[in-house]
Amino acid sequence: MTGDQKQELSEKIKAYRDAVIATQIALAVLVPHDYTELLRAIEHADAFGPLLDPTLWRDKQKAMNEDRKMLEAARAFVEAVRIK
Repeated sequence: MTGDQKQELSEKIKAYRDAVIATQIALAVLVPHDYTELLRAIEHADAFGPLLDPTLWRDKQKAMNEDRKMLEAARAFVEAVRIK
C-alpha cells in the first residue's frame, strides 16, 4: 500500500468515525423528547388556533408546519436508529 493509499484509507476511517460519533450525539440530544406529545400539541394548536386567535394562528402557521416536519423527522430518526 502506497503512502497516498494509506492517507486515503485513514481519511475514510476518520470520516466514518466522525459520522458515527455525530449520530450518537444526535441521538443523545433527540431521544429524551416525547415527539408524539409535541406533535399532538401542534395538532391541537392547528385545530383550535383559528377559533381562539385567528391572527396569531395565521402568523404562526408557517412556523408550526416547519416545526411539525422537523419533529416528524426527528421522531423517525430516533425510531430508525435507536438500539433496543
